[in-house]
Amino acid sequence: MGGGLVRILSAQTGLAGTLAGSIATAAMAFTADAAFAANLRTLYSFCALRNCTDGSNPEGPVLRTRTGEIFGTTTMGGTNFAGVVFEITPAGSQSVIYDFCSLSNCADGSQPYSNLIADRNGDLYGVTQTGAAQAAGSGGTVFELMPNAGGTQWTLHVLYTFCSEANCADGQTPYTGLSYPGRERGDLYDGRSPLYGTTASGGANNAGLIFKLTEHSGERRETILHSFCASTNCSDGDGPQSTPIVDAHGNVFGTTSGGGNGGTFYELSPTGTKYAETVLYSFCQQQSCADGLGPGGALAMDSSGAFYGTTADRGARGSGALYKLVPNGVASTETVLYSFCTGLGCPDGWMPSGVAMDASGNLFGTTSNGGQTGFGVLFELAGGSESVLYTFCEKNIGGDCSDGGEPRSGVIVDEGAVFGTTTVDANNYGAGGTVFKLRIPAR
Repeated sequence: MGGGLVRILSAQTGLAGTLAGSIATAAMAFTADAAFAANLRTLYSFCALRNCTDGSNPEGPVLRTRTGEIFGTTTMGGTNFAGVVFEITPAGSQSVIYDFCSLSNCADGSQPYSNLIADRNGDLYGVTQTGAAQAAGSGGTVFELMPNAGGTQWTLHVLYTFCSEANCADGQTPYTGLSYPGRERGDLYDGRSPLYGTTASGGANNAGLIFKLTEHSGERRETILHSFCASTNCSDGDGPQSTPIVDAHGNVFGTTSGGGNGGTFYELSPTGTKYAETVLYSFCQQQSCADGLGPGGALAMDSSGAFYGTTADRGARGSGALYKLVPNGVASTETVLYSFCTGLGCPDGWMPSGVAMDASGNLFGTTSNGGQTGFGVLFELAGGSESVLYTFCEKNIGGDCSDGGEPRSGVIVDEGAVFGTTTVDANNYGAGGTVFKLRIPAR
């Protein structure tokens, strides 16, 4: 697809590029770093406009450009209450560049949950969970947003509408974002090569699938790479919950929240015109699920090819785990680097939402709950120790959450700072949300 040469975008997600080293599996330790609190800045609070026409509840990671613009999505708000794509300029002004459910029967989609990616022309790509030309299907869409030469107007093109096949065999409810080879290095999408993604439901067994969209004569055609729950007792996984990572050889890696013992980490490898799935790890193998239960959220990969991620539940302390997985087929190994919820009130947070890695191999992420206030934290794992960089709703006196709370999207790391979103704020408790930036001081 086209689009003017507007700006070059980078930092597609929080997944780091060519990275040195990996996180040591040292003793699990927790520290609270109050020095970071003064470094958090709220870039925008949603629902600032009447009826939340500026958007509400950002649930996906943001995308930051090399010139400082920030793009993202909200699942609610907008003129049609179906979510928006927004832009925040370096000067701090926010604008809605697209309002969903603007076309008849929501043919353009509604409720975008996941991250955006960008190509070399400045076009943006993403998915919506629901909405379709077929009102009965409402299976979600894959879209492309193309700016004009000045970047002042954006045009949406629907690349694919799910539930286009009987019984939604082509997938339904794309929850995670799109991927392509090089995304984890921060490379821009070339605009033409295949796009990879997942749906949380639909497929041959209504347990979700992994798909590839390939361009043919200016249109995108879907190829189903794997429909989950194809094995006995869904040992191959059920309900993918992470944006896949695609390596240079076309192998696809990701997680499912269900299936296996307690969720899986999978690899899909191309074999001719088909793909073969290998379950690299099935979670909840250890006693009391000390290895974690229900993996999901953003994955990070280091320069050696090892993966880092989180589980929303269990672990040794019962409230989620941060793990490292070294891929080696069925002999792959999983190591828990940190288990959340240490001590009264879980000051280190619970229910982590994926991780991002910086160039030094340090991991950053958020928890949607826990912390001193119960509204979640922003954390770092470095050298085997977890530090709470910020506790959200820190000014929670009389319900003041002007700094935001309940972050669910994961983060990106760019130019010495962490960027992310929260889903609630002081003026719109239960709605609204914020975009934040936390500068990481030199140590």
